[in-house]
Amino acid sequence: MTGAVQDVTERLEAAARLIDAERQFRLMFERNPLPFWLFAVDSLRFLEVNQAAIRQYGYSRDEFLAMTILDLRPASDAERVLADVRKPRDGFDEPGIWTHRRKDGSLLSVRVHSADLEFDGVPARLILAEDVSQRLEYERELAFRASHDGTTGLLKTRALAEVLDARPAAAYAVAYVQLRGLALIGDTLGRTVGDAVRCAVAERLGALGERFGLVAYQPSQDFVLAVLDPQQLPQAQQALLEALSIPVQGGDFTQQLQAHVGVARYPDDAASAEEVIGSAAQAAHAAQAEGRGVARFERSMSARIGERLRLVGRIHQAIERQEFELHFQPVVHADSGAPRLLEALIRWPQADGGYIAPDQFIQLCEDTGLILPLGRWVMRAAAQARRTLAEHGWPQMPVAVNVSALQFFDGDLVADLAQACADAGLGADGLCLELTESSVMRQPQHALEVLRQLRALVVCVALDDFGTGFSSMAHLRDLPLDTLKIDRSFIVDVHRDARKASICEALLTLGRSLGLGVVAEGVECAEQLRWLRAHGCDYVQGYLTGRPLPLPQALAALGALTA
Repeated sequence: MTGAVQDVTERLEAAARLIDAERQFRLMFERNPLPFWLFAVDSLRFLEVNQAAIRQYGYSRDEFLAMTILDLRPASDAERVLADVRKPRDGFDEPGIWTHRRKDGSLLSVRVHSADLEFDGVPARLILAEDVSQRLEYERELAFRASHDGTTGLLKTRALAEVLDARPAAAYAVAYVQLRGLALIGDTLGRTVGDAVRCAVAERLGALGERFGLVAYQPSQDFVLAVLDPQQLPQAQQALLEALSIPVQGGDFTQQLQAHVGVARYPDDAASAEEVIGSAAQAAHAAQAEGRGVARFERSMSARIGERLRLVGRIHQAIERQEFELHFQPVVHADSGAPRLLEALIRWPQADGGYIAPDQFIQLCEDTGLILPLGRWVMRAAAQARRTLAEHGWPQMPVAVNVSALQFFDGDLVADLAQACADAGLGADGLCLELTESSVMRQPQHALEVLRQLRALVVCVALDDFGTGFSSMAHLRDLPLDTLKIDRSFIVDVHRDARKASICEALLTLGRSLGLGVVAEGVECAEQLRWLRAHGCDYVQGYLTGRPLPLPQALAALGALTA
C-alpha cells in the first residue's frame, strides 16, 4: 500500500479566517444601528437589508427583497438615481444627500455612503443611509433665523442686499418705506399689539413682494420693497401707497399709519444693493422732512448721503478687518476705591493716530443693522480680555459690555454671549451686560423674557443711563437686574445743585429698596465723590477714578488702584 500526505493546515486556516471574516461582516451589517442594504447594479433589486433599514423604512425584509431602489425614491429622482448607479465606486465615495420615501409615504433626507462589491457573483453596491432630516431642518431653521426677522417673517435688509447683489447684473428699483408711529404703537399699547400691526403690514407688503420682487423689514418701523423689473415701478409704487393707506388692525385697535416712501434705482443711483437701500432710505427721510408721500433719490442729496454711505462702508470694512479697539474703564467701590469691574468701551483708531468718536458711528450702526456684527465682535474681544485679566492675576475681575436695543431685541443675544465666552474658554457668565433704560422699556415683556434667560446663566445685568428713560416701579420690580447706573447728567454739580442732589438721593434710595447695587457715572471731581460717599452710593465710574485705557495700560492701572 502506498499513499501520500498533504498538509492542508494553511488552507483550512485560510478558509476559517474567511468564514470568520464573513461572520464578522454579517454581524456588523445586521447589527449596525444605521440602515444598510445591498442592491444589484444591473437590476437595481435589493439583495439584502439590515434590521435598521427595516425599522427606518417600515418595509419587511421580504418586501424589501421584492423591490428595487427606485421604490424608495420620489419619481422625480429616477434619472438622477440611474445616472448615479452607472458611475463606478472605488471604495466609499463622497456622501451625497438624497430624499427617500418610507412605506407610509413620508419623506426623509439621508446622507448616502456607497461602495461597489461583488455579492454571490453579482455586481452589487453597498449602501449606508444616514438620516439627516432633523439636522438639515435645524440648519435650515438657523439659516432662516439669520436672514429673516423673527416677528414678521420677512427678509432682513442685510439679507435682501445679499440676494440683490448675487443676482446677474440687471437693473432694479428699491422703495424704502418709513411708517411713522409703528414703533410708538408697541411702546404705548404693548408688544402684542405692536407685533400684530407689524405682521399685518408685513402680510400686505409680502403680497406686493410676490407680485413685484422682494420685501424686507428694517426694525423697528421701516420696510423695503425691491422691484426687480424697473418698468413696473410706477405700478408697484401705486400699489404700495394704496396698501399703506388702509388702516391696520392691531388687537382691538385700528391704526392709521403715515407712510413716507423713498425710491432709488440700481445702477443709476448706487453701485451696490446696500448703497441703493441707503439712498432710498435717505429719499424717504427727505419725503418725511418735506411732507411728501414719495421722494425720488436725487444727486442733490449726495453730499450728506454720500458721506453717510461712505462711513457705512468704512464701518463694514472696519468690522471685517477688526480695526476697532476696546478700551477699559474701571468701576470702583466708592468708599475704598478698589476696582469692582472694567467696562469695555469701543474705539475706532485712524491712520493719523486719532480716533473717530463713538457718537459719530454707533447710531449709524444702529440705523443700518451693523450694530449686530459690531456687537458680536465687542463680545468676543471683551471675553478674550476677560481671559487675559485672569492670566495676569485678576481671575475674579468682571468685564462689562454695552448692548444696543437692536442686539437685545432683534439679535440672538443669549447665543452670541454664550459663544463669545465659550470661544475664550469662559463660562456663559464670563461677561456682564449693560442695557440702556430706554431700550429695555421699549418692549418690557420681551425684555423680561431675555433677562430671565440671562439670569438662568447667572449673567450680571446693569441698567445703564438710569433716570433718563421712563421706567415704572412695577417694571423695575419685575426685571431681574443686578445694578442701576445713574446717568452722568445727574452727577454733574450734584455737590452744589440742590435739585440734582434730590434726584440722586431718590435714585440711590430706589436702588437700595430694590436690592440693587448703584453706580454713579461721570464722576470727575473730589467733591462729587465725597457727596456720593456720604449718601451711600455703592460704586463710582469716571475720569476721577480712571480713564478708559487699552488693556495693557488698564492692567497697570488696576495694580495702581490696589497698591
